[in-house]
Amino acid sequence: MKQATTKVLTAHLPLPLADKVEQMAARLERSRGWIMKQALSAWIAQAKLTPQIGHVFPLDRAVEAYRLLEEGKNYGKVIVKIS
Repeated sequence: MKQATTKVLTAHLPLPLADKVEQMAARLERSRGWIMKQALSAWIAQAKLTPQIGHVFPLDRAVEAYRLLEEGKNYGKVIVKIS
């Protein structure tokens, strides 16, 4: 079996934005995923999309970091620092 070279990602979008993605995909004869990837890449390159870091844990507190995620008590990204 051939190794996958892509990954499917799901995003929750406001309905007006989702409608625009659908329209662009149809007009350009591309998938919705392709449209989203292009938009995300552009936003990252323009520094318009930055991750919100909620917590940073040292590696020895990785279990605590996981619990925070599991319980849904995090806001933003949870970072486990290796060094």
